[in-house]
Amino acid sequence: MFILIFTLLFAVPVAMFATQNTQTVNVNFFQTVYPSVPLYLVVLITLLTGVTFSWLIHIIDIFYSSWE
Repeated sequence: MFILIFTLLFAVPVAMFATQNTQTVNVNFFQTVYPSVPLYLVVLITLLTGVTFSWLIHIIDIFYSSWE
């Protein structure tokens, strides 16, 4: 429960920062260009991707720890 509260306390200011940055940017992803993407979407997608990868690494660590 502590981790959930800590995560929310971290995510809320990030989301507030992101929603205040409504400028549009061009996103280059490999050879694909996504024009006029709002900056807050780029920040939120990046945050969610990082949280997802961290969660997956944590799950893998728990799985391998249980084998010992």
